Formats: sequence, C-alpha cells, structure tokens
Amino acid sequence: MKLEEYVLISAPNEAGRSFLKALLMRGIPVVGLANTIEQLEYMRELGLVYTIMVMQGDEHKCVLPPVPIGKVYLFEQSLPALCQYLLVCRVWTSKSIFIIKSVADRISNAPSIYRQLGANHVLLSTGNDMNFLLGSELREDPASIRLAH
Repeated sequence: MKLEEYVLISAPNEAGRSFLKALLMRGIPVVGLANTIEQLEYMRELGLVYTIMVMQGDEHKCVLPPVPIGKVYLFEQSLPALCQYLLVCRVWTSKSIFIIKSVADRISNAPSIYRQLGANHVLLSTGNDMNFLLGSELREDPASIRLAH
C-alpha cells in the first residue's frame, strides 16, 4: 500500500497564501513550512494539521517531516530563507521543488543558486495568481526557469 504524499509549501507572501488556500479548497493534503511564529499560526488558522518550523541553523540538523512529502512549493521570502528551506527539504522528496519569486525582486544569480541546492523549477512571477500550478505539470527539466503572469 502506497502512502499518500503531501504537498509541502512555504507561504510567506500573498501569492503563497493564495496558492495554499487553493490547495486546501481542492482537498490536496498539505504540510506547511514556516520560519516565523506568525507564518506558523496563519497556517494553523487555515486548518493545516501538519506544519514544520525551520529555524536558523536547522539546515544542519536532521529535521524529519511528519508525513511523506511529494512536490514542494517555496514562495519567495528572502534568498537566505529559500536556501535554508532547500537544504532542509531536498532530502525529503524525489519529486519536483518549485521556487516562486517575484520578477520585481529578481536577483540575477538566484536561479542558479536554487538549482545548485536542489530546486527543479524557478518561476519568476508578475502576479499573485498561482492557480496554474494546480492543473499543469511543468517539464521535469532541472534547469527550467519560467515567467508566470
């Protein structure tokens, strides 16, 4: 019997919160990933049963998720936070990890840094509507960089 995989998501911004709500509305099992008490409380208020708090320095600890993890969606917070999340959660799944960044805050070398740390897809977004991620499967290309509107 195959265990059900959960989507892992960090949702520190409006795009992430909108996508998290869309996942929950569709009944997709979700685990929240946070690095502040406020983010953790927000996810619990939405009804997430499983949340993981990753504090500074946890990237060097053996942190284990409470359930099997499938795809991972990490929404932009900061370069250090995203790098820390990648170091922690890459070992939790063989499925795709998506980084979703705002075009306005794009750092020229960030996509290559994220790929080196294990991200499969780096999406540069111009808006907050990420619902296209629900129905479309991106190519499993480790070097993909997409522009989302």
